[in-house]
Amino acid sequence: MAASGVEADALGVSASANFAGGFSAGIAYTKFEFSDAADSIDVDHNGLGLGYTIGPFSDHVNWGQYDVDGFGNVNGFGLEAAYDRCRG
Repeated sequence: MAASGVEADALGVSASANFAGGFSAGIAYTKFEFSDAADSIDVDHNGLGLGYTIGPFSDHVNWGQYDVDGFGNVNGFGLEAAYDRCRG
């Protein structure tokens, strides 16, 4: 696809919740469509995240997967730890 004249559309939905004991979770789905006069590519993204907070400390892990038409799946994950000195 050429860089000029490319149109992109995206539609997504997500939800997150906080639970007792400092736990949290979130899920997301996004659908992208990229197109120009000659071609169109659809991309789907799914994501899931889990977290835990106690006092000023928080940890989070997330996973995501892109499904790109004609290319297959691409997966990844992330880990995060933080200290919020304003809450400590």
